[in-house]
Amino acid sequence: MKRLKLIISSVLVAVLIATAFTGCGGSSDEKKTSNDSYTIKIAHSMAPEHSYNAAAQKFKEIIEEETDGRITVEVYANGQLGAERETIEAVQAGTLEMVVTGTSAMSGFVPEWQVFDMAYLFKDYDEFWTVMKSDIGEKYCHEYAEEKGFRGLGIGCMGTRNIHSVTNPVYDMEDIEGMKVRVMESNVHIKSFKAMGAAPVTMAFSELFTALEQGTVDAEEAVPSAAYTSKTYEICKYYSLTQHFWLPTCMFISEKFFQTLSPEDQALIEEAGDQAMEYQWEYHKQADEESLEIMKEAGTQVNEVKDKTPFVKAAHSVYEDILEDVPHGKETMEEMERMLGRDMYEVFDAQTVTEK
Repeated sequence: MKRLKLIISSVLVAVLIATAFTGCGGSSDEKKTSNDSYTIKIAHSMAPEHSYNAAAQKFKEIIEEETDGRITVEVYANGQLGAERETIEAVQAGTLEMVVTGTSAMSGFVPEWQVFDMAYLFKDYDEFWTVMKSDIGEKYCHEYAEEKGFRGLGIGCMGTRNIHSVTNPVYDMEDIEGMKVRVMESNVHIKSFKAMGAAPVTMAFSELFTALEQGTVDAEEAVPSAAYTSKTYEICKYYSLTQHFWLPTCMFISEKFFQTLSPEDQALIEEAGDQAMEYQWEYHKQADEESLEIMKEAGTQVNEVKDKTPFVKAAHSVYEDILEDVPHGKETMEEMERMLGRDMYEVFDAQTVTEK
């Protein structure tokens, strides 16, 4: 009898987990009409105050208003439906409709995105947006992503990442030498930080606060708003504006689910996604600015890195090695060279840039 109860309990748990990833639209390949009602679930791994959530809520607002509630949107923040990788996998499989995520996380599924993980790729926001709003951005959101089961609904930005440390501020390369920096699970990020002299450590974001607290790692690399919402600023007292990674972020819909929709709904969803990601960037800029001020008031020491050229040189030294493993990477570098009018491999004098 006990064994029977255990089996029944296990089955019920499995069913509950499965239904969490199965919306009214995600479980069927049946083609919908423009009169059908259904639900779209959007997941992300960040806090409700984060710009990912702002984008998801904006998408919800647009879709429900434009369809008079015929299409409903449910937003799941804080990893409620699983860790970032799990939700991306679910979108690829078509058991979850949408996810908001950084392209660094997506590069594990669409390896082409790794080219934008390379440190000091852009000089400023003008270069970043010129590329992202061009045919290059279109190709990455659609052609490359769709081959792997995703469709990008617009590109946003998470600003530039900086060194947020417990032990010491970073003014030059010597200050980062041997520093144990938590990085995302990206081969590109690992190689970039090793080239700059740091000791990169990969771990889940959920483990980071404790790791900083216990000294397992000396620093994280993060944008101001993430450092604030995750409360790591309570431990890390030095925020150094290294501005090493530029971060595209996207709203992705399952291509499998997308193809079940009517042409009218497809067009509406693509337009809503584009608007939502434009809103994400505006929200993010304000959140970064406000978060940095709050952190300063709480005692965080914020400093510029006046001479970033040695960092740029170190990061660029591994470009060729990285690009050997990135599909279409060299081709994209050539496209960006023509577009931006400069050698993408050449070391440049990096100035501190402001979000605009």
